[in-house]
Amino acid sequence: MGSGSEKDDLMRCFQVVLSCGLLCAGLAQGQTARPFADPSELQPVKTPGGVSVTLNVNYATLHAYNLQTGKTDTLHLRTYNGMPVGPTIRIEPGATLDMMLNNQLPKDPPPCKPDEPMHDHNTPNCFNFTNMHTHGLHVSPKGNSDNVLLVVKPGESQPYEFELPKNHPAGTFWYHSHRHGSTALQVSSGMEGALIVDGTRTYADRAKHEGIADIDTVLKQEGGKSVVEHIALFQQVQYSCRNAAGKLVTTCIDADGKPMVGEIEGYQKDQFGPGTWGTSMRYTTINGTVQPTVPAEAGQIYRFRLIHGGVRDTIGLHVTLSDLASDVLPTGLTPSAEQSWVDKHCLKQEVPQFEIAADGLTRTSMSQKIVNVLQPGYRSDVLMVFPKKGLYCVTDDPLLPASEINSELFTLPKGLKATPPVPEERRLLALIEVTGEQVVPDGGIRAYLGSELYKGNPELPEDVRTDLKNLKTAAFSPLPDLRTVAKVGHQTTTFNVQLDPLEFQVDGKPYSGPEHIDKTLELGAVDEWVITSQRAGHPFHIHVNAFQIVKITNDKGENIIDSNGKCTELKLMKDGKPAPDPQYCDQIGVFRDTIFIKANYHITMRTHYEDFAGDFVLHCHILDHEDEGMMQNIRIDDPKHPNTGLFGNETMQMDH
Repeated sequence: MGSGSEKDDLMRCFQVVLSCGLLCAGLAQGQTARPFADPSELQPVKTPGGVSVTLNVNYATLHAYNLQTGKTDTLHLRTYNGMPVGPTIRIEPGATLDMMLNNQLPKDPPPCKPDEPMHDHNTPNCFNFTNMHTHGLHVSPKGNSDNVLLVVKPGESQPYEFELPKNHPAGTFWYHSHRHGSTALQVSSGMEGALIVDGTRTYADRAKHEGIADIDTVLKQEGGKSVVEHIALFQQVQYSCRNAAGKLVTTCIDADGKPMVGEIEGYQKDQFGPGTWGTSMRYTTINGTVQPTVPAEAGQIYRFRLIHGGVRDTIGLHVTLSDLASDVLPTGLTPSAEQSWVDKHCLKQEVPQFEIAADGLTRTSMSQKIVNVLQPGYRSDVLMVFPKKGLYCVTDDPLLPASEINSELFTLPKGLKATPPVPEERRLLALIEVTGEQVVPDGGIRAYLGSELYKGNPELPEDVRTDLKNLKTAAFSPLPDLRTVAKVGHQTTTFNVQLDPLEFQVDGKPYSGPEHIDKTLELGAVDEWVITSQRAGHPFHIHVNAFQIVKITNDKGENIIDSNGKCTELKLMKDGKPAPDPQYCDQIGVFRDTIFIKANYHITMRTHYEDFAGDFVLHCHILDHEDEGMMQNIRIDDPKHPNTGLFGNETMQMDH
């Protein structure tokens, strides 16, 4: 046991880790294990109609473990409330979330001119301007609700009011800044947080709630034991340390051996361009921590609310048993060396993830995943059971290049350079330390999970219990199937990167500015959209209304689900060897708000424009692509009150 002073230091470090996701250095020669902690929860003020919260946007001094050096880097980043991850906000269906957003950032230096219109609004600019987006919520885009065309300048405050309908789905959503021109820089700094809509509507009371029952109410084990819930928000904070000559220094140590401060202050192509994530030596963090250790108990069911809040990299989430006896990891490994280390010690037994909800919306049946492909903007709620005690590895596995973002090296026009992509390597994201003496038989996790849910809900009708036993959850899926709708309209959207001159385009042109409406749609209608990408893959995201995926065809024009119901994507090849890509195989019929579009694939989806007229956007969720023009304005017009857009402005230019 150490001295009192040493113990005090350790306790202070532990408290910092739990509260902020920060890391103390120098406690051991190797890489000291860091405990996992859920993001802090914002304690709201109750109001007559819901809750009220305050978020302050400010700079903060943070710390991050640098795996290249085995030391802690000091960072100076834009944050919410001074934290590396924004605090979790909880709300219930039918309630109103009142939010005060205080922009406490300093004024931007020139060339930002806050009172003059931008000459080119698709050039990232004015990085201390901000606003708020509640990603995935079905709320109004007007006024001071989910209006991403509002701008909150430094020194200003903006009250927001998000009124959730009574029939709003329970689920995992998130919030982040969305001011065009500074979105990627702010989200890449950590300006994001979990937004949970809690579900309390039971199956017995569904008639009182428009037929809705929430999956939350049946996540119980035998004897009524609760499922343990965790939030895991993945971030890709690609901070840079630069020497006096402006050159990127990944070690954050200068030539004299002195530490440097990591920042995200610009859109330099060596920091944000294609291929830069692989060379940055930065790691995907979980709730602000590099490679945390998660405690768990064998036989306990866990619900992980997975949120991909990163910008730079696709995550192929894979959980396996290791042969490790300790969670103290080696330091200073290169990506290739780390992959060899992981391949040697992990991958001993795979643990499936059972997805119960995609993008916050409960599925009609759980999808069993071995590798869970998470693209930027995705949420995946999964149930997991660890079959026996031991140390498990959570890895980010490489996929086919066409299946990942930022994987294609463009032939850029003269004068523009990009760093060649580093081949994807398996990266270790976390360890899970499982204790307890219970043993679930090999291959029996699915049956065990179903049995525990069956036994944990004796009050349900027998047919609903049996469905749960078989991992069928249609009784708790909140949205009606749009594939049965006979009368639908038709829309198309195409993403593209034009190379000479370099432009990030939707439907053949870059973003035309906040006063130009690209698509006008009708409140109450159901449309069928076909979305595609002409160059590289891009995550498509649209605000306000979720969509249901109807069909996916590959780059040869073939349906990925063949006549026998098999998914042809599992036959894809990499370097002449089978390299299954499961990310589309379980998506038909699923509701989402974000979907990755592989190059030259076509995704057919349907969406119902319910409840809310007004103006909002669709865009690529590689957020620097959005800042540079891969975005459109959409208007939902109410036939009873036509041309009532965001500010009731009837003179805005529209395409028809």
